[in-house]
Amino acid sequence: MKKIMFRRSDKGGWEYSDDGGKMWYFTYRTIDEIRLMKHAVIVGGESPAEDNEDRERELFGETLDEEIPDDLWAMI
Repeated sequence: MKKIMFRRSDKGGWEYSDDGGKMWYFTYRTIDEIRLMKHAVIVGGESPAEDNEDRERELFGETLDEEIPDDLWAMI
């Protein structure tokens, strides 16, 4: 079975590649869903601080379509 690689997207969210990193495609999967996948490899290392912030932003209603601006997030 081939490995699926994931990396952070410049657009927010995640991208995946199933051809060794030649082509990257946007995905709506969350970091928790990616970590549950047996054959997933996260490229570029994830820090726990980013994971916690992502989860907290989702709890406060951030979506890929409507992000919470960083200056407002700092007030929360």
